[in-house]
Amino acid sequence: MGSAESKQVESRLQQATLANVNFPAKFSFWYKGKAHIRLLLGEDKSSPSHIISLPGGWYGELILYNGPTIDAEPVGVIRSGSKMGWHDCVELAAQPGQPPFREELRCHGNGWSLAYTFAISLGPGSLPERFEWRSSHSDEVKSLGEGSGGWKLVRLGNEDEIVAVAGEAKFTNSLTRVGAFQFVGRGASGEFGEAWAVMAVASFVRMWQRSMQGS
Repeated sequence: MGSAESKQVESRLQQATLANVNFPAKFSFWYKGKAHIRLLLGEDKSSPSHIISLPGGWYGELILYNGPTIDAEPVGVIRSGSKMGWHDCVELAAQPGQPPFREELRCHGNGWSLAYTFAISLGPGSLPERFEWRSSHSDEVKSLGEGSGGWKLVRLGNEDEIVAVAGEAKFTNSLTRVGAFQFVGRGASGEFGEAWAVMAVASFVRMWQRSMQGS
């Protein structure tokens, strides 16, 4: 039995439009309430820009809303994929004049850690490009102030450029704080488009959700 929110989100997503999804260049995540697992996103907890809901808990779907409450339009949903492997099914709301976007977030081994990979087009008519979340101790990750380790999102190619970084909060920061996220380089310029930004944010939170399953 799924929650009412889960049952309604599919039809709501089909009617939603991926437009005006304006994430801050750098923001944090906080827990909201106790009855449901929800995360507020924003530069300040008192004035969040978006909310992410996990209506089924650590093992359920992830819903990203384009606003600070679940009454806002859902713009991205991630659900579990194959039970034989660690990959998830991602569905984004349609951009104006385009069909809804569907992709997989795949997990694989990367040395002594895990990496998460997805592909997405960066513009109308362009071929999908691959991006990968990798564990990192880079200066960009350390600048988040959440500790020496975290994740970097890499645009795969000749130079493997870093386009976003994220990290989970230290317990000393706050019991309600989850972590921090920052778009960097060309990821912060807006040139990759809104679908990519939604995918980047939602995929990191899905990784965090996965990590909480074993805690």
